[in-house]
Amino acid sequence: MTRNQTGTEQTQEAGKDKKPKSGQKTYLIEIGGEQRELTIDELVEFAQQCASRLDMVNGDLPDLQAFIRQYPEVTEIPPEVESRIREGRSLLDAYREYENSKLRDELSAIKANERNRAQSMDSVRGDARGDAELDELMQVFEAVFK
Repeated sequence: MTRNQTGTEQTQEAGKDKKPKSGQKTYLIEIGGEQRELTIDELVEFAQQCASRLDMVNGDLPDLQAFIRQYPEVTEIPPEVESRIREGRSLLDAYREYENSKLRDELSAIKANERNRAQSMDSVRGDARGDAELDELMQVFEAVFK
């Protein structure tokens, strides 16, 4: 809170930088531990902002409760979920999309590992021509060293 030249306090949050009109009655209230002097218009505006915020929180409450029931182990919301919420999705839908995306990525990694494992097993076994040559070499070896 700052004081203007006449010593009248002006608010910085509610009624941002508005100077009370001369002769206009002001009310001293405490906001967040700070004393603030507001005009009746600023006080009404501040009350409307508080009511609007409360409506937003109350509107999100059922969604939050559903999320907690569905995912009680989640203690932190990932940034990807937060951005989906800002795009207008509900918390529950945004988290499910995030979870599905993670599962798809994990499944892709598992499939890629399986393909790589199968290819590496083929190279360890060798191709058919290599096996025939090895068999022939083993026959010669056994014949020589019998």
